[in-house]
Amino acid sequence: MRGKLVEVHETADGSVTVRDGSIDLPAHAFRKDGCVRQRDIDDDKYLGKILKQIQREQLARDEAKLATLRTLRERRKLKASMDERKGITSAAP
Repeated sequence: MRGKLVEVHETADGSVTVRDGSIDLPAHAFRKDGCVRQRDIDDDKYLGKILKQIQREQLARDEAKLATLRTLRERRKLKASMDERKGITSAAP
């Protein structure tokens, strides 16, 4: 359907249909806040794999950066962020 014109119809009850001529096309609404729910990731196994790969790469990059930070404050902030992303809960210093 790429590049074709379609008709979007909204009924009084708020439901929306997308049509190409007399054919109803499958469609679903996206949340306006732009958040990705865990369920969406679980349902889309490819997306889940890609996001896990990105997370591993970010954590590896941050591990390398942790060694080069000069101030204790910067190191603590980055370490806390990394622990949060790894799912580690730590007690306050």
